[in-house]
Amino acid sequence: MDVYYFPIDKIEKSSNVIIYGNGLVGKQLVEWNNKFNYCNILAIIDKKAVDKQMYSNIPVIKVEKMECLQTNFDYILIASKKYESEIELILRNKHVCANKIVKIEQCISDIGGYQNAQMTALGKNNFWGKDGIDWYSKAELNVENTYEATLKRNIEKYDLLRNKQGAWLDFGCGQGRMVQFLRKSVGEFYCCDISEAAIEKCNQRFSDMKNVHPFVNTVNSIPLKDNSIDVVYSLGTMVGFDFREMDTYLKEIYRVLKKNGFALIHHSNWRETEDYLINGKGYTHSKGYLRGDVGVSDVQFLANKSGFKILEHYTIPWGKVNENIDAMCILRK
Repeated sequence: MDVYYFPIDKIEKSSNVIIYGNGLVGKQLVEWNNKFNYCNILAIIDKKAVDKQMYSNIPVIKVEKMECLQTNFDYILIASKKYESEIELILRNKHVCANKIVKIEQCISDIGGYQNAQMTALGKNNFWGKDGIDWYSKAELNVENTYEATLKRNIEKYDLLRNKQGAWLDFGCGQGRMVQFLRKSVGEFYCCDISEAAIEKCNQRFSDMKNVHPFVNTVNSIPLKDNSIDVVYSLGTMVGFDFREMDTYLKEIYRVLKKNGFALIHHSNWRETEDYLINGKGYTHSKGYLRGDVGVSDVQFLANKSGFKILEHYTIPWGKVNENIDAMCILRK
């Protein structure tokens, strides 16, 4: 079955939305919204609607009844690809403004959001290289500056190395560029990545280090036990995550963390930059950077939803990029 995503890049959070279509696609969108509580769905339009019909506590109505809704809508989301043009014509004939009509797109995450976003969609422009190895190799070149700007200040500020027997997880570790700074200061060090080639590099790199455990991450989950990790950090990976992927993995990070455990998350803030307002589309920033379609407010929303306490959240202006394209979020379970 085709999977379609709720177009958060076109519909603002907390908007009033009507879904046109009560078939499988429309129901997918409703269930997604029920899970994430992203917007307020006023009604579902369907040509087969009958009086007093409801779906998931949402009224299902015929298009003729649209004017009877007591709340003004911000968008109508067409939940059909097959009849998209026909439905759009119906809406335009009812004088619905074009900028209020939103169309769906097939979800890039239908066979694994993290893997597709990082290794497929972004890889189309050859930025990542085969299996991400080109990107990981480039990342090694500036590793000390990255460590100083993201991890070191927070490790020191929150005294995260006080437990010398603690268990740490590097989520999206690449070739293990950050592990070298920390492996001798903790008890067990787990590092995972979706790229088998990257994990093979880690196995070679840390073959003589018994406390380092590289493994290939599974799609949409982290194969570790509940409440097993003291500190999780992620650098240079979750910057490519969209709203759905951030939600999935923040919940997984929360699950594997012990009570009072910490998470240090480096993520995209592109959605809240001036560049996004002017050039925003897909994953590509106008200067060529590859960033997920989220911002600080989105990550705060999802972190709170997952159960985290947000200790600190700040943007990172990298070098000459003064528009705060990235952010660091410090979380505690």
